Amino acid sequence: MSTPRDYTLDLVAGTPRELGAVGRFFGIIEAPASAIDVSLDGASVLRRAAGGSILVAQPFQRIRLSTVANQTVRILVADEVQDVSGASAGGASGSIATTDLPADSVSDIAPVVVVTATEAALFAANLARRRIAVHVDSANAGSCYARPAGASVNNIAELQPGVVYNFAGLYGLDVRNDTGANATFYIFEES
Repeated sequence: MSTPRDYTLDLVAGTPRELGAVGRFFGIIEAPASAIDVSLDGASVLRRAAGGSILVAQPFQRIRLSTVANQTVRILVADEVQDVSGASAGGASGSIATTDLPADSVSDIAPVVVVTATEAALFAANLARRRIAVHVDSANAGSCYARPAGASVNNIAELQPGVVYNFAGLYGLDVRNDTGANATFYIFEES
């Protein structure tokens, strides 16, 4: 069990504040004077009304907070729910809306061709990424294997021909090709 990380942040109206805080549970435990928008890993936005609190149970690597009025907010980030829920002011109250914001741009990435019996970068880490989709060419000779970027021993996912895989992380991945023929991957990244 990890110790919860307690942050007190001064937010400036109209200026988003990002915090690189890896965790599984996030809570706003102070009751700020005006609404706060919270985005975890750039995906959905939660709006916390004035006087309420938020408890979110979802793995994340960064938090983005924005507000319409200058205020100080106190948040907790933890890996165990009891480290956040006990400190929360009674769970969610007020009104909370969830929205999946559209991406600002789409990257024009050339197809990745991996020569047989080699490993290559599938996609690089990107802190501005919202989502990334990897389309495995249906003409590939067989399955290839995704690995953490820079690692050369542990497979973490089988990438089968003709399948699209979606990733929401900020990390990068490599791919290992042992099919006996070159393999092609098409990348669609939203940021």
